[in-house]
Parts: sequence; structure tokens; C-alpha cells
Amino acid sequence: ASLTHVSPPFGIDRVRVDGWVTSPGAQVEAVTAESSVSAISDANGRFVLDDLPHGPVHFVITDPDNEDVRPVITPTIQI
Repeated sequence: ASLTHVSPPFGIDRVRVDGWVTSPGAQVEAVTAESSVSAISDANGRFVLDDLPHGPVHFVITDPDNEDVRPVITPTIQI
């Protein structure tokens, strides 16, 4: 499970995504049309992805400590 919040601190064309996942230490990757950006969630599952472009994005959540667990890939959303 996850929760995300999008805010526009980088001007009209860029946004920041604050999110929470249920697994501390998870790698969260935002995949956009331009590129991908990743962050590791903290002990509370919180992560921040800065300077993302507006438009479609999906997230890929993996456990870097356990390669046997399949990644979670979210549906595409607009940010």
C-alpha cells in the first residue's frame, strides 16, 4: 500500500512527490516520459522524489535486500 502527495515547488512545469510505502528501505522509482528517478524509503516508509515533470508517471517499488520478491508496478497516473 502507498500514499502520495504532489506539490509544485519547482515552478509550473515540475513537481515534488512525497509518498509513503509500507516497507522501510524500499526503492521507489518514478518512471516518466523523460527519465526515471528513484529514492529509498526511510524507516517510516517515507520517500521524496523532487523535480519531476508534469505528465504521466508510474512507480516501481522494489526491495533491494530481497531479490526474490517481485516488484510492485503501479498503474500510470497524471502528476
